[in-house]
Amino acid sequence: MKIITLETLKTMPNGTVFSEIDKWGNLENGIRILTGRFENRAGFNGEMDLYPWLASNENGEHDIFEMFENGELIKDRDFPTEWITSDTSPVDYEESQLFAVFSKAEVGKMIKVLQWALSDLEDDFDMDEVLI
Repeated sequence: MKIITLETLKTMPNGTVFSEIDKWGNLENGIRILTGRFENRAGFNGEMDLYPWLASNENGEHDIFEMFENGELIKDRDFPTEWITSDTSPVDYEESQLFAVFSKAEVGKMIKVLQWALSDLEDDFDMDEVLI
């Protein structure tokens, strides 16, 4: 991964995979993908968040309270999730915010780990492929 500034992030191409990073090196707020430019906002991007978000209900709301019954989370029930694309605006990030940008090779490693999870953790997974 490469650590960059907000100014550099604004110049990155669509498909760039990144995360916010704090001054201690902790990745924050999930993995994101730059998804598009907005003609009326030079330099800013649309982005897709890569963490689950509760899908909208029939009223178009993301109502987390639908996951509760009598004040407790409902267990053993499926809750639909979605990936969202949001319009990044100048107020979303502080000018001093740093970002970790992942290379294509690192994204490939992420995909390998997720494919392994989908395979029910096959025994022949080579952890060295993603650790190196």
